[in-house]
Amino acid sequence: MVGLDSLDKKAKPAVAAALEPGEQVMLTVPGENGSALVATNRRVLVYKRGITTGSAFGKQLNSWEYSMVSGVEAKQAMTTKAIILQIPGALPVTKAGRFDKGPQSVWEAPNALMVNISNFDHTIATLRRIIQEQRHASNPPQPTSDPVEQLQRWAALRDQGILTEEEFQHQKRKLLGM
Repeated sequence: MVGLDSLDKKAKPAVAAALEPGEQVMLTVPGENGSALVATNRRVLVYKRGITTGSAFGKQLNSWEYSMVSGVEAKQAMTTKAIILQIPGALPVTKAGRFDKGPQSVWEAPNALMVNISNFDHTIATLRRIIQEQRHASNPPQPTSDPVEQLQRWAALRDQGILTEEEFQHQKRKLLGM
């Protein structure tokens, strides 16, 4: 199990206090200015303090269940690296520079973190893998042997706009062996 030892002396107790019984830390990413990203077996947390919250003396700890994380964006420039969690309803993070300010900057957005780590690409890949695995673990596919029931499920997904008509017809043909 990964621990919280790599985190800043103020981030470590704040994150530890937020963990629920049985929640296991799977990845820790120390950020700049004492910030941190922590992925557990249940959710992802982002801790920020000081100027990274938009206030000189502020601090914040946000967390999102994996079902709420739609993706991970990695931004790299000459002197900066940032991890941005894509969360529906959150403002888009459009400013990734070291001196950018405002709620759409990596510094102040609650779902973004400025990092200075050497294994950046590996960390991003690990975070994406954890999110994918945990999303599948919490929503396992529901197998069905009844073709009519499966068609009804696909039709419902089509009606909700999750599947296109073309995708629905493809699944229908595949199921019926056409």
